[in-house]
Amino acid sequence: MIVGITGYIGSGKSTVAELLRRRGFKIVEMRDVVVDEMKKKGIEVDSKSLREFSTALRKRYGNAVVAKLTLKRIKGIRGDIAITGMRSAYEEAYFRKHIKAALQR
Repeated sequence: MIVGITGYIGSGKSTVAELLRRRGFKIVEMRDVVVDEMKKKGIEVDSKSLREFSTALRKRYGNAVVAKLTLKRIKGIRGDIAITGMRSAYEEAYFRKHIKAALQR
């Protein structure tokens, strides 16, 4: 099973992810993908720089870029997966279209 978790700040995303983790789900956080890209470029990570970098990524590579990068991380994971931090319908649509094929590789 694949579950996407989204919501506003303080809405309980982390709580839901932890409950799923306890039930055997592997948790993949989209934020971590962005943070890793920032670290590769030597950019200090704080809430402002994270927001600005994410916005710049989406402007340059399209609205589904973080989903594309996340999908690379998901490849090879077996079992139930929960993806946290989806920010748009573009990301949801990208996952719906590509995730099954990626997991079969």
